[in-house]
Amino acid sequence: MALILAIGLVVDDAIVVVENMFHHIEKGETPLVAAYRGTREVGFAVVATTAVLVMVFLPISFMEGMVGKLFTEFSVLLSVSVIFSSVVALTLTPVMGSKLLKANVRRGRFNQLVDKGFTKLENGYRFIVTGAVKAAGEHLW
Repeated sequence: MALILAIGLVVDDAIVVVENMFHHIEKGETPLVAAYRGTREVGFAVVATTAVLVMVFLPISFMEGMVGKLFTEFSVLLSVSVIFSSVVALTLTPVMGSKLLKANVRRGRFNQLVDKGFTKLENGYRFIVTGAVKAAGEHLW
């Protein structure tokens, strides 16, 4: 059970770092600079998420009785795997990203279609929220 849950938590940190690095590459930075800046921006969030997860799961190992005996391995394994995930996400992932991610990658037709759809969705959402805030502002004053 712990391993299944850990898979999602372990991969999450690296995804956050890679996504932010790719965002910097799309803005025109070199992969090395994007790896540095991208990791710096989300580093605290990765560490904070790891700390929260460890603080939630590790105390389970101190429970007494049958529940403590059943879930001690679960909590320790999950806490240790999340800690290692954070270390890998902040050290190895930026190094690999600076070598593997490329700038100015040509997007395929499917990616362009999805991007266009998300742009329309974002513009529609912005229009609705702006209208709602304006309407709420008129009623407050």
